[in-house]
Amino acid sequence: MQNLPAVALLVLGAPLLSFYAGNLASEVGRIQIYTTGSDPLTYQVFARQIFVEGDFWHRADAVYAYQPLYRYFAGLLHLLFGQSSAAQNMLDVWSVIGAMMALVSLGGWLQIAPVFSLAGAVLYLAIGWLTQFNVLLGAGMQEYAAMLFVMLTAWS
Repeated sequence: MQNLPAVALLVLGAPLLSFYAGNLASEVGRIQIYTTGSDPLTYQVFARQIFVEGDFWHRADAVYAYQPLYRYFAGLLHLLFGQSSAAQNMLDVWSVIGAMMALVSLGGWLQIAPVFSLAGAVLYLAIGWLTQFNVLLGAGMQEYAAMLFVMLTAWS
């Protein structure tokens, strides 16, 4: 079934996207206050050092101390969408939807029955949303964007 990723997007992705878009709508014009020493604050500081202070190679801290590219994503999102962290939090949601679609597409490529491909996508969403991992979804962390790239690597 070639249109299975579109079905997954409509049936699974659209409700998830609308839920988080509704929750984050009030955050668009606000600056998020992060707790001292938290990982999201660390990425914000790294992004500021790179894009505001001009340390593009980010020599201030070891590159591999944290996810190396996520600080650039955070800074780029702030350049495009302003100081609010809503775009960064929506990146998590889009990453979950993209990883889910990559799973469904990978199932089609491996010629797995469509019901099992959709079940894999539902399982991925359930693990990310119904367990303790749900605090990371929409928190502006790197886990979901990293998982999307892992899924795309497996798919390619």
